[in-house]
Amino acid sequence: MRWISPCAAHSAPACCKSPAREPHAVHGPWRDRTLSDPEAELSALLGWWLPVGSLHAWLLGLTDPAYRASSENGADGTLAAFEQRAWRVVLPTYQLATLSGREPGVLVPRRIDLTHGELKLRLTIDDWRRSN
Repeated sequence: MRWISPCAAHSAPACCKSPAREPHAVHGPWRDRTLSDPEAELSALLGWWLPVGSLHAWLLGLTDPAYRASSENGADGTLAAFEQRAWRVVLPTYQLATLSGREPGVLVPRRIDLTHGELKLRLTIDDWRRSN
């Protein structure tokens, strides 16, 4: 599945804001769809709730400023884990990514473990690239 938010054209991922109520294009094996309420509609498609409106922040290793969160920092000062919107998000590894051709790069998550009740997801991001 590939998810394209309206912020894909922005040059810096930190400026991306992807409210859950903005239309998003979702491409998957079933068919392409444009979702007018991505959080509700994608949750219905998947059969479980996914906080789409917060993923833009979580994928960057940040909490979503629109919601309360409790967080834990690692020994190196990076965000190690947080709880937000009934999900536990653990960021065990980070990597440097050069997103705009400028050095030294941006520290972004390499792996993200998400837990919501019995549901567990692991995202591994091998390559960060700016969308054109």
